[in-house]
Amino acid sequence: MTVVIVPCVASSFLEKTILDFFGEQALLWSGPPREAFEKLWEDADLFVCIGSLGIVVRFIAPFLKDKKEDPGILCIPGSGDFVIPLCGGHEKGVNALALRLARFLKAQAVLTTASEAFGVFTPRELAERLGCALEGDRECEKAILGLLARGDRVPLLVDDPFPLLPFPGYDTRPLTGPLPQTCLVLSERLFPETPALFLRPKTLAVGLGFRKVHDTEHLVACIRDFLERQGFALASLGELVSISRKAKDLALLAEKLGVQSVLVDEDVLRNIPAPSPSPCAEKHLGLPGVAEPVLLARGYTLLVPKTVYPEVALALGRKPWSRRGSLLLVSLGDGANTITLEALEALEEAEVILGYRAYLDLLPPRFQGRALHRFSQMKQEVERAKEAVRLARCGSIVALVSGGDVGVFGAVSPALEMAQGEGVPFRVVPGVSAVSSAAALFGSPLVKGFAAVSLSDYLTPWEEIQRNLERLAETDLTVSVYNIVGRGKEEKIAFLRETFARARGQDLPVGIARKGGQKRVARICDLRPEDLDMSCLLLIPPRGVQSFGDVLIVPRGYRW
Repeated sequence: MTVVIVPCVASSFLEKTILDFFGEQALLWSGPPREAFEKLWEDADLFVCIGSLGIVVRFIAPFLKDKKEDPGILCIPGSGDFVIPLCGGHEKGVNALALRLARFLKAQAVLTTASEAFGVFTPRELAERLGCALEGDRECEKAILGLLARGDRVPLLVDDPFPLLPFPGYDTRPLTGPLPQTCLVLSERLFPETPALFLRPKTLAVGLGFRKVHDTEHLVACIRDFLERQGFALASLGELVSISRKAKDLALLAEKLGVQSVLVDEDVLRNIPAPSPSPCAEKHLGLPGVAEPVLLARGYTLLVPKTVYPEVALALGRKPWSRRGSLLLVSLGDGANTITLEALEALEEAEVILGYRAYLDLLPPRFQGRALHRFSQMKQEVERAKEAVRLARCGSIVALVSGGDVGVFGAVSPALEMAQGEGVPFRVVPGVSAVSSAAALFGSPLVKGFAAVSLSDYLTPWEEIQRNLERLAETDLTVSVYNIVGRGKEEKIAFLRETFARARGQDLPVGIARKGGQKRVARICDLRPEDLDMSCLLLIPPRGVQSFGDVLIVPRGYRW
């Protein structure tokens, strides 16, 4: 891949950082920007332009011809805040590259192609995620992109033995019967004269036994013919396997076919019976066979037994196919002003998103299409966690989301316990918690330390909550109160009010923060159950707090 970095404005730091990202495949243009496009347009795969969008558009406009032929174009403003694909978003994979480069620059990728608006994946993006080759009818690919852009679902037909993984924008189901007119198919098999689009997993391995190579092209032609006659796609070929003494010839064959060469030591084969014994291999090598035993030695499933061509014996095997899924526990903050760049990156990475319905509503619009509204009700936390871990175990990248910080009164615990028990990789993405957001509204109520407590007795007995509140009231910690649930609210608020009024004074100012940034300050003795609910968070400061209208300042102890 040839990458040309074109500074339309001077930014030496950005130039160096982008060069570090691309490495040796990148060239930094040092002349007038227009000359870079004039001289290198036909040869470059990608131009990375540093400058304003308007400048870059004016420079490239005279050279644009056809999206199949034009190089990819990325625009990065001199500030380095954004990475904007202008050309080749889908066709050249520039959208995916923009996401990776934005992560490297700590910037934001600005994707404007239609499929991104719905949070779905194009066939090319699916192929990249699944490690597949994309093969098939160009008109079918256009039709699929059209369906995705309109928000319609595309049939994704999955052949044996591959798992049925959910993807946004696709109706995933087993491959049975004739293919629909417009569909995406995950399969190693050939479907002659069928205008479909295929994801070709690199799962096929051809075992070879051959004499010294005199004509490499002959062996390549044999392999192509063998696969076609057996009804398998060459694009799904991932390995050529033979014995160690054939290393040089096998490497040459593999290079011509664009696959890996794998060698098996001859001593390993002596105890592996050949389903179709070879007198030639027995005579010259002292082995029961080569083409089939090398596949069995690798633990592959034998799909097609030995087939003999002039100078070569071929057998077909299948490598185990498994995709390692993962679980992302993602904090959304308030879903608007406080969602972090790390959370956005995790959502970009995720293929499906689970969560309580109120948290799914916090998702930015472009991720709404990835939400699975399964077990999205209150009190379905365990079912939600089980489903998230199940999907990850099957190979999906799953985000389980929560408002605020997922680790602060979020449902992170059961999901982590299950993931740990089943060996599912996970990552916790922190966020701006509700207590941090609320504190910012009132000034500095947390600077001397704080404690967080939930009034919900759904999982914790009310007697235990009462004991914690009594102990906390005697401290100098600000107490943040979450989850003012409806059940027993009158009793709970009365206990809270009396406990803290007794310990900290009747006139203690209390901050009441609501979703959306609404706030007010009231005396602890004036708290009324009817004014408080689950959308509230209380901040009960310690004695000595200074109140200036709706500003609460807890002195830290500095002197000046």
